[in-house]
Amino acid sequence: MTNKERWLWAGLVLFGAVAGGALAGQLGARCGTGFAAEPQPGTMVIHRLTLLGPDNRMRAGLHTTDDGSVVLRLYDSAVKPRLQLKVARDGLPAIRLYDEQGKPRFQLAAMPNGVPAMRLYDLQGKPSVQLAVPDSGGHGLTLYDHAGKPRIGLMVLAGGSPGLDLYDSDGVARALLTLADDGSPQLTFSGPNGKVLSSLP
Repeated sequence: MTNKERWLWAGLVLFGAVAGGALAGQLGARCGTGFAAEPQPGTMVIHRLTLLGPDNRMRAGLHTTDDGSVVLRLYDSAVKPRLQLKVARDGLPAIRLYDEQGKPRFQLAAMPNGVPAMRLYDLQGKPSVQLAVPDSGGHGLTLYDHAGKPRIGLMVLAGGSPGLDLYDSDGVARALLTLADDGSPQLTFSGPNGKVLSSLP
């Protein structure tokens, strides 16, 4: 695995963690203001639309946020969010499912460059498992600890070479085991800043 390939996977893992946290924080987002263009005559213009059930409890909400995102959220009879569809200001879409406590448990999203990613969350709403397929080919599986930090990365690169990445408690890749095309193994060690320290052989 080249340094470029490793940094690509590290970027996907980091972006996934940041994006996941940002989406979770949108639960209490306020309505946004401003439009890209003037509304057409006869158009009803609103920033938030709320649908109520027979008991006058909120069951669905459609709104824009201060950062320019559009969010559609569906609620259960206890007014707990159960499904969210979001399109961020930069056009990146995401679907998120919640449990009966309103904690995120599943997310399907498109990251930059159209990279698809699927994420599973634990009972506390922390990321637990992520599967991503970068635009360069290959695919990778990331496992997170109880704090939501990546700890293990298992990947297959576009050329078919497998790799195993181990992360420290800060989510920094510290050890990487790969197999070259001829089957020869290589073990690479990195410091807390992510820079390579040594390799074997």
